[in-house]
Amino acid sequence: MENQNGLFVLIIICILLPFNLKAQEGRREHIDSLLKVLPFLKEDTGRLQLLNDLAFSYFSINPDSGLYRANQAITLAKKISYPKGLAAAYRSAGANYWEKNEFLRSQDFYWQSLKLTVQVNDTFGMAKSLHGIATNYDALYDYPKALEYYHKAFTAFEKIQYVDGELGCLANIAGAYEMKKAYDSAIVYFQKSLDICKKSSKPRDVAYVSGKIGYMHAKKENYSLALMMEGQSLQWFQSSGYNTNIATTLSEIGEIYLLQKQFENALEYYQRSIAVSGKVQGNYFARFKAKNMVIAGSIYLQMAHRSRDKRQLHLQKAVHSLKTAIDTCLKENEPGGLRDAYKALSEAQALQGDYAASLGNYQQYILYKDSLANAANDKIAMQHELEYIYSRQKDSLHYITRLQQSELHKLSQEQQLASLQLKEHWLYSVVAFAFISLASLFFFFRYRTKQLLLKTELIKEKTEKQLKQTEHQRRLNDLTFSSLRSQMNPHFIFNALNTIQSYVYMNDKKSAASYLGKFSELMRKILDNSSKQAIALDEEIHLLRLYIDIEKARFGDNLIVQIKVQENLDTEALVVPPMLIQPYVENAIKHGLLHKPGEKKLDITISARNGEGLEIAIEDNGIGRTKSMELNKTKLNHHSFATRANEQRIHLLNDQFGKKASVKIIDIKNANDAPTGTKVILLLPLMSQMIS
Repeated sequence: MENQNGLFVLIIICILLPFNLKAQEGRREHIDSLLKVLPFLKEDTGRLQLLNDLAFSYFSINPDSGLYRANQAITLAKKISYPKGLAAAYRSAGANYWEKNEFLRSQDFYWQSLKLTVQVNDTFGMAKSLHGIATNYDALYDYPKALEYYHKAFTAFEKIQYVDGELGCLANIAGAYEMKKAYDSAIVYFQKSLDICKKSSKPRDVAYVSGKIGYMHAKKENYSLALMMEGQSLQWFQSSGYNTNIATTLSEIGEIYLLQKQFENALEYYQRSIAVSGKVQGNYFARFKAKNMVIAGSIYLQMAHRSRDKRQLHLQKAVHSLKTAIDTCLKENEPGGLRDAYKALSEAQALQGDYAASLGNYQQYILYKDSLANAANDKIAMQHELEYIYSRQKDSLHYITRLQQSELHKLSQEQQLASLQLKEHWLYSVVAFAFISLASLFFFFRYRTKQLLLKTELIKEKTEKQLKQTEHQRRLNDLTFSSLRSQMNPHFIFNALNTIQSYVYMNDKKSAASYLGKFSELMRKILDNSSKQAIALDEEIHLLRLYIDIEKARFGDNLIVQIKVQENLDTEALVVPPMLIQPYVENAIKHGLLHKPGEKKLDITISARNGEGLEIAIEDNGIGRTKSMELNKTKLNHHSFATRANEQRIHLLNDQFGKKASVKIIDIKNANDAPTGTKVILLLPLMSQMIS
């Protein structure tokens, strides 16, 4: 009966669907056809398959409706105990959450799908799940993880000879390299995709990939070749009527002209792209249109800068275009476009002399810029945990302050009481010792006054010293908390939890248990040490090894770390401030080694320096500080407060203990003056007898 019902579905769909659906333009007709069939189906695998098809078809048009159908499919799959269909339903839900930019929730559904497909040995479903996981890593800017899972998905698709899947993976791999600005690598993978398209006789894909290769050549400033290839692709799309591809290709050609500062040509192609994208349904192309409207308005502004004769005309067009673009961005919830539009509009109005409006729009630009910079995917539980720790430290400081205020009040009362007692003695002396000479009374009074003044000065000095020590300790506690917050940043915790999750889903229990043990031990020790002023060097080295083991799970064998400790150094007797070394190690990995291809080496050397202090050298063979700063310019939420907090902690420790500690950063270069790494030398005073 189930097979007959499935056949019935297939027959009806074949009758109702048009024969030549065009991706975006045909989705609505496809959805309408499925909705006509749905009421006739029983609750079996046929209905489940149709619900999954319906949910996936909605994702680029109406993701909320897609999620509604995906949830129906999940419920039905669980009811009829069909794990393969349940995995497909999870993928449909993941696709719709991806379209809604809820990448963490999307990732959860793709991991659940992967787990089920592995259990039932569904290679096709496994490949689709791996591809979905990769797209979420891509959206979260974790390009190393994205490339890893794109390659896994490609291998799975290649195993079952699913050409469309292979093409999608190759295009996405090339796209990830494009985001990393590795254009030569992107061209290599686009060329592999093009070869498959030609062998499989896929003319639309041939045109698309050829255009992308041309676009990569534009990024390499080979503009003539880029325009030729993009133009050929555009001609084929126009002859075939694929509006989605026409819109994106027109935009890419506009960008190529913009890179050459040919503003009139660039404006023409962006306006044509805007007109075509307005005919395409779906949230993606609505936002695509909004962003292109912002670019078009900004082009008018650039034309105003270059032309004095037509400056006012271009400024009027820029203001009008940018205001229209802002309305569209607000409607389509495109914050990045709003940020750029408000900035350009503010500049154009300033050139017009409308400074009040310019200031208002610049404030809107700052608002959206800050909003985008702070849009981190924080874990709520960890945020509450940090707030709780901070509140405890803050309450502790408040208690000390209140105690000091109470002591000051008590001292003031004692001074008043001493003054009253002095007056009483003076009166009694006048009555009882009236016969004593005025000279004796004068000397006695002066003596008592000097004693009270001396006592008052001593009390005042002691109080000021206590207040200074308390303020010093408060600043040191705040800086220690900053180091703690940097070590427990949400991005590091999210990566660690994802690594654990991947081990669990891949059924690698031993690795998952080992990794989880190290991660939990690291978190516990960080929290324990946050309230301590100093810990044994041996324990600090142990924390470093835990942190490095966790990071190596992301890099694999490419990351080689060596910790060398001087043989006759008594690491158990030596104490150092907690969490002082790890931020420099994290900087070496995150900013020096993350973007370096090939072998990544990090050497940590701890030794005594001529019996005068402790020298900790952290040396990597990464890309160097200059290249790292260039890459980090594109990150709106880039921070380095942990390093600054460490430098301030060292300054405070020097003031408190009269010791001399310092940090020195050295750029390592080769004979050609090219950066080959960075070396940080941290000098700390000997806090105890270190050399046996």
